[in-house]
Amino acid sequence: MAAPTIFLLFSVLSSTGIFLLFRLIDKRETGIFPVIVINYIVASGLGYTLAGGISHSNSGLPLPFYGLAVIIGVLFILMFFVLGRSSQKAGMSITSVAGKMSVIFPIAFSLLYDPD
Repeated sequence: MAAPTIFLLFSVLSSTGIFLLFRLIDKRETGIFPVIVINYIVASGLGYTLAGGISHSNSGLPLPFYGLAVIIGVLFILMFFVLGRSSQKAGMSITSVAGKMSVIFPIAFSLLYDPD
């Protein structure tokens, strides 16, 4: 199987898995926010471990970088929280279609705006 096909398969499986996980959280009556925070802690620890620790070659990053990194992290948590609530309230199908449409519109605009 070619590499792009494997990446597409993993992408479809992971996005479906996220929606199924949010539905499971709803059925078990567990809060979404603690699950998302635990996910980020585990992912950070795994990333740190697999990377072999913190690289000191990047320690000279400018100060605005750290503020933007925190903002992006908060926005990711907020996005997953909204995604989870949407899949619980509106259903997996509608949330999945809305998520895919939110990707299609910017790509279509970029192709129309800059076709090169």
